[in-house]
Amino acid sequence: SSHIIKDLCDPSQIQTFRSRNTLYQYLHDLPQNGLFVVGLSQHVGFILKNEEGIFFIHANYAGELLTVREAFRESAALQHSQVFVLGNLLESKKFLDSWK
Repeated sequence: SSHIIKDLCDPSQIQTFRSRNTLYQYLHDLPQNGLFVVGLSQHVGFILKNEEGIFFIHANYAGELLTVREAFRESAALQHSQVFVLGNLLESKKFLDSWK
């Protein structure tokens, strides 16, 4: 999943975290809202930070197969990951230029 982030984001907009709590604190402390792509140990999805909170948006792979938006702290997929590769989509020139 880290290959997806590297294909979408500038290297300066990619960070790796080894703890879900450290990732949460980083996102919480950001002054602005944002949209991020995140690679996990065995999965990939998006993180949305907005006025309502911090959410993990992904294709659910357990139970009913559908796209879900879960509160960050309640996501089982995030709880089971050992690594979090985070790419800031809205601050990445590489990603934004691909939309032109």
